[in-house]
Amino acid sequence: MPDPRTDRLLALLKQYSWMEREQEFTLASGRKSRFYIDARLTTLHPEGSRLVGELIYDLLKDTVVEAVGGMATAAIPMVTAVALVSAGTPRPLPAFYVRDQAKEHGTQRVIEGQFPARPGAQVALVEDTMTTGGSLLQAIERVEEAGAKVAKVVILVDRREGGSDRLREMGYDVVALFHVPGEGRLEPATAVPTLPTLMKGQPMTIADELRKVRADLGLTQEQLARLLEVTTSAVSNWEQGAAQPTHLAMLRRTLAALRAEVKP
Repeated sequence: MPDPRTDRLLALLKQYSWMEREQEFTLASGRKSRFYIDARLTTLHPEGSRLVGELIYDLLKDTVVEAVGGMATAAIPMVTAVALVSAGTPRPLPAFYVRDQAKEHGTQRVIEGQFPARPGAQVALVEDTMTTGGSLLQAIERVEEAGAKVAKVVILVDRREGGSDRLREMGYDVVALFHVPGEGRLEPATAVPTLPTLMKGQPMTIADELRKVRADLGLTQEQLARLLEVTTSAVSNWEQGAAQPTHLAMLRRTLAALRAEVKP
């Protein structure tokens, strides 16, 4: 059953954050686009902030994450909203944010806020708008250097320009609330299925063949991981040709799910 909060947040994003014009915008990634999403106009809106906090908290409350963070400055209102929503619940989630650079005064920290001190602590990272994923990868690098593990990535709006696929291929669990499946459209995102879901009720030739190869040749986990790398490279080359986008999307999801199985 559709969540009315999702519909309302979508309406707020379209009202406050979605911008479109003939003269192209330059995105943070350097790419050009006729549309731009200034998500902060929604995440800093009173109702928008509450809805963002509630929907992200619902995604995290039954997971193993101990805190929620993101890259300054876009993620700050989002992680603050999640922390506020979680207050008084059985699963309070403290918040933190990652700086571009360490402060030159005071504590000189790169990570600010309630970052878990325990080595190996599992955290979630959030992003307001995902294009190529550069800023989030920077946050992941800083968080992992500090000793934590990124167990979940939540994106408010995925522009579907490669960033989320790249993260999934690296083995991260990524979910988006909304996405842009085509120029000029903003919609609730559909979940990227896990491998068991993908296999249910439909033949998974690629997954089955890779497993068969592994069984026949007695491949180790490391050797299977290498096989996946080679297959992914082939997919990237294929993408330059005339492959059907739906076929590529299915193949990429399959490879990402298989890689998650063999990730150490």
